[in-house]
Amino acid sequence: MVFRLLIFSGTFHSQIQNKDTQMINVSLKKTLVPAALLMFTGGMQATTFTPVSQQRSLECNVSAGDEMTGNFDSDSMADSAPDFDIYDNDISVYADIEISNSYADCIQLSEITPTLVTAAGVASCDAFASTDLSFADGTSNSDFNYTFTIDQDTNVQLHVYAAALDEGYCDVALIDEMGVPVFIFSLSGSDDSIDTTFSELLLAGEYTLSASAGGDVYSDFFTGGSTSYAEFDISMESLEVVCNGDLDGDGVTDQADLGILLSSYGIDAGGDLDGDGDTDQADLGILLGDYGCGL
Repeated sequence: MVFRLLIFSGTFHSQIQNKDTQMINVSLKKTLVPAALLMFTGGMQATTFTPVSQQRSLECNVSAGDEMTGNFDSDSMADSAPDFDIYDNDISVYADIEISNSYADCIQLSEITPTLVTAAGVASCDAFASTDLSFADGTSNSDFNYTFTIDQDTNVQLHVYAAALDEGYCDVALIDEMGVPVFIFSLSGSDDSIDTTFSELLLAGEYTLSASAGGDVYSDFFTGGSTSYAEFDISMESLEVVCNGDLDGDGVTDQADLGILLSSYGIDAGGDLDGDGDTDQADLGILLGDYGCGL
């Protein structure tokens, strides 16, 4: 039996959002856009993950028996996270009738915050039967499932470590609200592993991040002993908001960008935000809708 200690470290940031209101009087020469009184709400520093639902659980089942004597033993245990707080638990079960036995263990440590999600899980099983009419089996699962929304296009950094040994399996995925995968990693029973860090641009919408480690073992006199081991260690961090109205490349949409757009309005493509080759009311609408992004 192999046991591994999983340790997380992370920095969590609390954000204070200051909202201010600016009244801007816009008058444009040589255009058809009338003067307007525009109101903006700013102060957003970063996009956060807004929780929708979570399902985080552990489950282990084992049994051992002897068909000749009718002797039989079994054990099972399950647990789940009741809310979005830190989930940290380890359960194990054991069945033993001397000539056959089975053991299963599963672990999970996961934390959900507005800008950082971390989750690690382990599932392992062993089964052994020593006579021709004895048997032993077991299953273990550590499952993480988190659905969230983001209200602006956002860059996120993801780290995925997953491993599957013997009869174990491990799946990690990020799926959008239409069921289209942003990524999927799937490992099964081949002493396989993956360890990667990468960035993704997530468009505003709903997503589900999931990870599952599990195993299923069976042993009798003819198959011999059976083992499984699987683990995952994942993180997702919100890096930055993608500001669609940022014309000067400083990472925010503010009065400087508005000035650039107004100076090009109806003249050239210096304020073109929709890619149609000119600066017009459509571009102004994009900028105003994004005003305050990144501040």
